[in-house]
Amino acid sequence: AYPGVTLLILPLMIGEEMGLFKDEGLDVTAVQMRTSIEMQALTSGYVDYAMAAGTGIVAAAKGLEVAVIAVNVNRPPHVLISLSRFNDVRGLKGQVIGSGTFGSTYYVTREVLRTSGLDPDKDIKWLPVGQTPERLQLLSKGLIAATPLSPPDSILAKKMGFKELVRSSPLVEFPFNGYVTTAKKLRQNP
Repeated sequence: AYPGVTLLILPLMIGEEMGLFKDEGLDVTAVQMRTSIEMQALTSGYVDYAMAAGTGIVAAAKGLEVAVIAVNVNRPPHVLISLSRFNDVRGLKGQVIGSGTFGSTYYVTREVLRTSGLDPDKDIKWLPVGQTPERLQLLSKGLIAATPLSPPDSILAKKMGFKELVRSSPLVEFPFNGYVTTAKKLRQNP
């Protein structure tokens, strides 16, 4: 499972295109699904692996029997994008930030805010609104002040007139993208 078409799935796409999985005796079918259901699909056996290392870490911390088996991005590529009237992150104090579900992107955004001088628990109002299209729509209507996006969506948002406030990659080190499977699968087929 992979969460969406971003640069983060490039290794998966290259592996499929070049036949690298077949060379290793693997029959891979890539399925796109929302990050919010990837761990459910994984633990129910619908998928064997999920490209969601950050979400996997959050899920494991909450007691889910999953394990990160590989990390290919350890600096999240998110960009905090805001309405054009905001000049810096501190200007978001008291504003609503649209996040995905309370998974890894949410935690990365909280750390970006903290390192930028805001208290994410007191200074920000959070609205968990889902995937990028929904967040961009709310931003376009002015219903949220900012949202974290990753390329290519962050580039598109800037072309739409929104402002890039801060990139997470210099501020946050977190095993964001990689492969997750169940602890059971690791025991049965290491």
